[in-house]
Amino acid sequence: MNTVPVVSAISNYQICELEDDQQAEFLFNTKDNEILNGQSAMTVSYYESQSDALNRINAINKNASYINNSSPQTIFVRIENDTDADCFATGEFTIVVDPLPVFNPPLDWFICDDASNDGIHTFDLNEKITEINEGVSESLNITFYTSLNNANAGANAIDDLEYTNIENPQQIYARVENGSSCYTIAEFGLNVIQAPETNNSLPLEVCDEDYDGISTFDLTISEFDVLNIRQDNIVVTYYENEDDLEAQVNTIANPEAYNNTSNPQTVFIRVTNTISNCYVNIPLDLIVNLPPPLNEVDEVIFCETDDSRILFEDITIQLMDDTTGIRVSYFENQTDAITDQNALTTEGYVYANPVTTLFVRAEYIETGCFITKPFDLVINPNPIANTPQNLELCDDDDDEIMDFDLSLQTNTILNGQNPSMFTVTYHEDQESADLGDNAIDTNYLAFDEQIIYVRIENNATGCYDTTQFMTIVHPLPIIDIDDVVVICLDALPLTLSADTGNANDIYTWSTGASTPEIEIDNVGTYSVTVTSQFGCQTSKDFEVIQSEPASFEVVEIVDFSDPNNVTITVSGIGNYAYILDDGEPQTSNVFEYVSLGYHTVTVIDLNGCTEVIKEIVVVDVPKFFTPNNDGYFDTWHITGVETLPGTTVTIFDRYGKQLHYLTHTSLGWNGLYNGKEMPSSDYWFVANVRKDNISFEIKGHFTLKR
Repeated sequence: MNTVPVVSAISNYQICELEDDQQAEFLFNTKDNEILNGQSAMTVSYYESQSDALNRINAINKNASYINNSSPQTIFVRIENDTDADCFATGEFTIVVDPLPVFNPPLDWFICDDASNDGIHTFDLNEKITEINEGVSESLNITFYTSLNNANAGANAIDDLEYTNIENPQQIYARVENGSSCYTIAEFGLNVIQAPETNNSLPLEVCDEDYDGISTFDLTISEFDVLNIRQDNIVVTYYENEDDLEAQVNTIANPEAYNNTSNPQTVFIRVTNTISNCYVNIPLDLIVNLPPPLNEVDEVIFCETDDSRILFEDITIQLMDDTTGIRVSYFENQTDAITDQNALTTEGYVYANPVTTLFVRAEYIETGCFITKPFDLVINPNPIANTPQNLELCDDDDDEIMDFDLSLQTNTILNGQNPSMFTVTYHEDQESADLGDNAIDTNYLAFDEQIIYVRIENNATGCYDTTQFMTIVHPLPIIDIDDVVVICLDALPLTLSADTGNANDIYTWSTGASTPEIEIDNVGTYSVTVTSQFGCQTSKDFEVIQSEPASFEVVEIVDFSDPNNVTITVSGIGNYAYILDDGEPQTSNVFEYVSLGYHTVTVIDLNGCTEVIKEIVVVDVPKFFTPNNDGYFDTWHITGVETLPGTTVTIFDRYGKQLHYLTHTSLGWNGLYNGKEMPSSDYWFVANVRKDNISFEIKGHFTLKR
């Protein structure tokens, strides 16, 4: 059994008319896929009537263009099974011819080129849209293209409607579409008509003579720049503004003698081709260049110089505030200044008289505009700064700084010049003296060999001279003698020196001696005065006292109230200090908290005599013992006795009965007497302590506790 085809709803076939006749060319094979809607082994054919479709007669050639008979028009469709033509179905759809858009065809565009004559211009295509739409009722969509193919394809449309042509002439294609999406291509030409061939005009420049910025110009001179080749049918006119140029009104009547109204000023040239009426608008700048400005100075005044030469650059500073871009030269007469001949040397002018008339020419390098002016060169004499001797003082506190009265030099510096006409100032450096700045007070704290700079200035002219001198601070002789000098009785006589190391110093001792050093045997008050070659003097009073090395014994103390103390007993007339081992010196002769064992005691004479050193030993005696065989304090003996060979200790009861005898090698008393325990009580001892060849006795008591 064969499948009967199915005909679904078929969409209308709608295209645009070919001409303005409601006819178009339809190609029906383009509808096959839509009609079959996925059915296979089926064939589609097209007919002008339902009867033809049913009878399968007068089929339309679907592969060839079909021109409609009317619009709209119904087309009938037959779908039949490829294996059985009797298995078929019919359907229908409508073909519609849409009208082409109605519009005004655009005209070719003609425009005058500008002065560049490059054939390039920017066209506002919005104007063509307005032209195409003029009087049209339907809404049109208009796009522009540079080629016909792009216009038909609707591809690569011109985006910027401010369009600059790329060739001259150039065709532009307008695609005009209506609401039915039908379109027509209309084309128009872009034509840039050549304007008169011109160049930009160089500014017209003249030099002013009276600084008012107004002068007379021949505007026609600019035509040599503007029209550099011969052209026919050309008219040149001049205007003061562009509005007048465009309107061709208020033409400048006498361009050969035109007075500018402002400076700078721009006027406008219109160059017109009388055939095409194309013209070029060219701005022309009018510039009145002023001469360099000179100060209102009739005299330039200088102080005399060492070489009688005034630099022209220094003269220029008085005549002009700014010389940027200006050539300045000087002459001895007005004619040379105007003609720029015989200029004076640029190094400077050598004057021979107090007043000389010279002429300056100031010329702008860029414009060549210049001005000349006479002036008097006036030379004022300088005062004379006479050089004084150095100021010298003796130091008063060894810091090489002293208060100097600088005004003591003023009369010498003036040397007879009227002090009411001149001002003398003192300065710390040459620059300040030259500038007259930072003057110092005449009561001035100066250091040794400091240079003081002096300026003497004429109060009327400001001319000045400078000189300098030094401040000298002579050191005082240094006497290295203490206020108190000690004579050691073991080192007589005392040799005392006041030598300063300066061979020319003079020494005067209270003893009458005049040598740098003397010998002294006796105590008393002495003095010495040292005078330097500059008269600086130092005196020294001192006292001579006696002293001697110490002679001392050490009292060995057995301190039952641990720790131990050591007392040093000295003899001698000196003042002494005491040192135990490597400790600090002390004025007390008692050392506290001394550890057991050997120590070194040093006695120093504070007046400088020889120190004495001895070695001592410190022993200790226990305060109690407890002979109960518990391992703690079971015996009693002098602590450290084993280091003191020959030392013996005898122990007694309170009644003086000898109970025990110990040597330095004994282990100590165990509290027994003849094998019997002694009761708890206080007991006494006598220790004969020996150290080397020295012996001493120690007595005391201790407690036995049970």
